Amino acid sequence: MNEFDSVVEAIEAGWELDDILQLIVTNSQVLLDLQHGYIVLYEAEQLWLKANTSNLPTRVLAPTSAEARVIAMGRAVALEPIQALPLWRTLEFALKPDARSWLSAPIRLNGHTVGALAAFAEPSDNEPLREALRFMTVLADLAALALERGQFWLRHQRRSQFIALLRTISGIIQQQSLGDLAHTIAQQLCEIGNADLALMYIPSPETEEFVTLGLSDTPLALQIRELGLDHIPLASNALLHECYQTGQAQRLALTNEQWPELAQLGVQQLLIVPIHDTHERLGVIVLASLQDTRFDDDALNFLNFIGVRLGYALKNENLLEEVVQAERRRINEDERSNFIASVAHDLKNALTTVIGTTQLGMRKLRRGDQSYSEKAFSTIATKSQQALQLIEDMVDVSRLEQGTFRLFIQSIDLVQLVADEAEAARGLSQRHTIQLSSSLEHYELAADQQRLRQVLANLLINAIRYSPDGGTISVRIMDADHAPAPSNASISSESELEQAVVISVSDQGIGIPEHELPYIFERFYRGQGSTVASGSGLGLYISAAIMAQHGGKMWVESKLNQGTTFYCSLPAARVQ
Repeated sequence: MNEFDSVVEAIEAGWELDDILQLIVTNSQVLLDLQHGYIVLYEAEQLWLKANTSNLPTRVLAPTSAEARVIAMGRAVALEPIQALPLWRTLEFALKPDARSWLSAPIRLNGHTVGALAAFAEPSDNEPLREALRFMTVLADLAALALERGQFWLRHQRRSQFIALLRTISGIIQQQSLGDLAHTIAQQLCEIGNADLALMYIPSPETEEFVTLGLSDTPLALQIRELGLDHIPLASNALLHECYQTGQAQRLALTNEQWPELAQLGVQQLLIVPIHDTHERLGVIVLASLQDTRFDDDALNFLNFIGVRLGYALKNENLLEEVVQAERRRINEDERSNFIASVAHDLKNALTTVIGTTQLGMRKLRRGDQSYSEKAFSTIATKSQQALQLIEDMVDVSRLEQGTFRLFIQSIDLVQLVADEAEAARGLSQRHTIQLSSSLEHYELAADQQRLRQVLANLLINAIRYSPDGGTISVRIMDADHAPAPSNASISSESELEQAVVISVSDQGIGIPEHELPYIFERFYRGQGSTVASGSGLGLYISAAIMAQHGGKMWVESKLNQGTTFYCSLPAARVQ
């Protein structure tokens, strides 16, 4: 593996940002024959040295430094000879007095220049500075991609958690079990707010107490129950009473006088917001932290929003169907936004790799080195295929939405088709064992061969993505009578046709949380596993639609950290 590919793999593997930046400056020195390379980034309005090849400690650069001025320009710069230029005197790292050149490529994030990859170099007759600067710009783009990936996955995870919370709240509107939903909501609030405790109190007129509607499943919450704080006299807690009476949210550093029981448990920060609709207050939400700097303005605004959404849901358990549909549309729009951001990130990842690999290949060819060509072509083909697959997924979804998605039916041998796809999957990964078993020697039916291959390829690629190295992926073909019955919570669609044959794909991966199973086949849905593997989030939705158009079904069985099995069935009516 060459130096460029190792950076790409480090980004895709989710390395820590500091390690990736250090790898970039180290590898750029090797790839471009640089004398000293370094990366500077803006953090909290100060320019910091983040990585370098001379083992210098992290420190702040002067705002008048040449590095800061070049970053302000927002474009790649090559200075030669640097000693003759005024800018040389303000360079923070003029460590190479014999160096004749200084190069800098901007690191851009979300349309803003946030830093630079810089280096000292000695010009070569074989490679003009502009050629080195062109490839250095690609390496700077990789640094930006690493920055973006860290920020994106954090936002993506928070947004996915938020969407899951809205789904849970919509369950109240649809008159599901309030007690179970309230517990789930409290747990989700705790996770999204990064809190040690989340609970919801509602007043009980009969006992004149605040009683717990929902409580998170955390160690601090268990202590709350043991102390009997799951019900509190209305007038005994000034913080809760004031929030409930006035409707004013509170964010405070807790003192012993304000809530002695929580203070004695080590709680340092509290967020308290009302649960209300436009007409009345129904209760309060409490988030508690054992740290003193955890809750910010975003957390307060988020919890206020949830207080209103929860208030409407509790007040209107018998809402009309059109209101329920409006809530579903809102959730779908949130998921669409999340999906678009995710696809944009994955496309940028693929295209940056293609550009960088091309630049490196051309650079080596100019030097007479053809050894990299085969590897470069392979990488370009792989990344281009990934980008193409993202685009094809979006086209398929558009056809499904417009009703123009069509099958081309022909007679096929299902057993042979599955065997071919299993063999193709073996070629995709040398780190997994793919086993195939079938209770049928042949199985002739009428189906769209390419679309069924698409379904199987998607399931096998997902299994490879989410399985640990050394894991086994099992593919089975069986009579429908020998397959487990679909779970109502995880079935993609119902079919009135009798199912005749079933294909299953099992992995030993991270599994799917139970609360995600009902949504796993929905358009744009990406669960927690998407934080460790890329993809459009459309594959399962499209696969389920393909099976439905064949008159078949698709369902999943999974337990967190115990692997996942996807099932596809086809009807007897299709058998010839």
